[in-house]
Amino acid sequence: MSNLGTWKWLPLLLLGVFVLAACGSEEPEHADDIVFSPEEAISIAFEDFEVGTFGDGSSLSTVDSTYLVNSTNEDGNRYLFGVSQDPALELKNLRIDVTATPRSGGEDNWYGVMCRVDTSGQGYAFLISGDGFWALARATGRNLDFLENWQETDAINTGRESNEISVRCVEDYLALYVNGEFVGDHNNGDISTAGAIGLLAGGAEDNAITVAFEDLVVTPAHFEGRPNTATPPPASTDTPETQTPIPQSTIELAPLSPQDNNAINENQAIFGG
Repeated sequence: MSNLGTWKWLPLLLLGVFVLAACGSEEPEHADDIVFSPEEAISIAFEDFEVGTFGDGSSLSTVDSTYLVNSTNEDGNRYLFGVSQDPALELKNLRIDVTATPRSGGEDNWYGVMCRVDTSGQGYAFLISGDGFWALARATGRNLDFLENWQETDAINTGRESNEISVRCVEDYLALYVNGEFVGDHNNGDISTAGAIGLLAGGAEDNAITVAFEDLVVTPAHFEGRPNTATPPPASTDTPETQTPIPQSTIELAPLSPQDNNAINENQAIFGG
């Protein structure tokens, strides 16, 4: 996927509802139906992930096989994400495993993994927070539309402890595991094409966060007894289909300030956007 762009920090106004619960569904819906291809598993050292520094000090960088997402959140709730630009990782049906460790910031934050990300920033997001909550969302470029609202789980290590995040993105089935425990899943077929994988982090206003991602492994997957309908991503000249936002549990964005626009223009000039 070419020229995904490196400026992706976005101001956020939180409208999501926090739901207190021990976890999501008691059992994953398709735990025994998904077949993995371990012989095709790919260990990622982040050489092909986006890097860059933005006007507000936010940055994406790679240090010693670790991918660092640093989101400053100076002017309101923001999230920042970077994606792989390796065409071999543009998959539809896959399992993603990664270890994530917050290195700065308090517990009022969120971070996680994305799948099927296109050039507009649309994709699925699997999120956990520093205070022990998880959520599933559909990113639509400028919004996060929650498919599963924030719910509390004991599976997440809070604060700056590491968490092993594992996601399933197979056909219309999405599932999140944390530290080996299933926490929640959802069925959604809105994004049916292959896309890039991404890593993201964000926080509340003035709550800067840096998250280190390590040991990233991507494994192709499919449902047992079903053909793999891995639709290729649109050609670079195609316009990605516009998705209809989900009316509830939506994170909406405030307009960019002139300073934000200047920072975006600078980054486009630097990275060829």
